[in-house]
Amino acid sequence: MASLTLHYRSPASSFINIYSKCNLMNHASKVFNYPSHDDKNVFAYTAIIVGFIANKLPQNGFEFYKTIRWVRVVPDKFTFSSVIRSCGEVVDAFEVEKIHGLLFKLRLELDVFVGSALVNAYLKFGLMMEAQEVFDELTVRDVVLWNSMVNGYAKIGGFDEAFSMFRLMGINGVVPSIYTVIGLLSIFSVKGDSNNGRAANGFVIKMGYDSNVAVSNALIDMILGEMVKSNTVCLFSSSSISVCSVMLSANPVLHSRSKHVELDLYFVRERVDRKEIEVHHIPTSEQVADILTKPVSSSSFHVCTNKLRLADAKLSLRGDVSV
Repeated sequence: MASLTLHYRSPASSFINIYSKCNLMNHASKVFNYPSHDDKNVFAYTAIIVGFIANKLPQNGFEFYKTIRWVRVVPDKFTFSSVIRSCGEVVDAFEVEKIHGLLFKLRLELDVFVGSALVNAYLKFGLMMEAQEVFDELTVRDVVLWNSMVNGYAKIGGFDEAFSMFRLMGINGVVPSIYTVIGLLSIFSVKGDSNNGRAANGFVIKMGYDSNVAVSNALIDMILGEMVKSNTVCLFSSSSISVCSVMLSANPVLHSRSKHVELDLYFVRERVDRKEIEVHHIPTSEQVADILTKPVSSSSFHVCTNKLRLADAKLSLRGDVSV
């Protein structure tokens, strides 16, 4: 009867969970060790491990994981997924590989929770080859896991591989999320890839992600990077630039690409914060200042001058000869 009870959740694990959520890990440890830790099952071990990790004590949690191997309690997928997520903080890559080997032995490496945690653990150590192998073996891959791969390649400078992962998302019918777009825009910003940057800009607008602050920040950084790049002309539409000007005036974030912006923008920001003025987007067809900043067609020039109420001045030459 005693061996049978090991397969069911014990009352100890419930109390451990309660104390863990209250940040009382000393009490949780006392419950775990009463009367002895020898009678605890996998649920109690998982509860105490998760509790320490959740309370930012991953080293303590990993010590309990090492104990579980000595007492011959077999960890389950929830135990492994929790332990693996803490590996980047307390152990090296070799320990992750040892856990991976045990997972293969227990046939748990293809579980979606364990596999996702394993991929992220390898990504923390920059082991993209190992992460890619685990990723390819998983039968279920959600958008979060795809995002991890895209951003993982981007962090180590593998921009082409990151963009290839993004393309594979579409091929596999996975809709990119806001976090996918943010990672992609950062890649185009670093590479100075204006062609794909414009395509990404259109995708952002199509998906309705342009209203998200984080996406707007990444979009601003990319466009400003193209604008301030030495001896080049920004290839983005004036509409996009105008929209970014509005977002810059309303968004208090200092961008790495906006250091060249004059102080008058911050003056405008203060007035926007005080609700004294509102900055609106003006379409190119109605932007009369274009004749002062860029070449325009003859028809657009006349439309703008009429809106500015500018009349042709009569020039007089010497001798009062009018032209």
